[in-house]
Amino acid sequence: MLLNLNKKSWTNSLRNLDFKDQHQETIDTVKELARLTTEYNKWIQDEIKKTKEELIVSQVGKMNPKAHLKSTIE
Repeated sequence: MLLNLNKKSWTNSLRNLDFKDQHQETIDTVKELARLTTEYNKWIQDEIKKTKEELIVSQVGKMNPKAHLKSTIE
């Protein structure tokens, strides 16, 4: 019974957040989406200019903006 004291209830997700907090979170999300879309555009432009081998080598160790866009939206 004591283990259930700090658990989140299913009703916690139904509560509205403070407007200022929600507004700032929305602004941050939109800025992140804008940054990722510009990076994805650069990614596509590089993809057009390079050969397949050059593209594979240049992408090693870098983040894929398309994958991050999908995870940000969901």
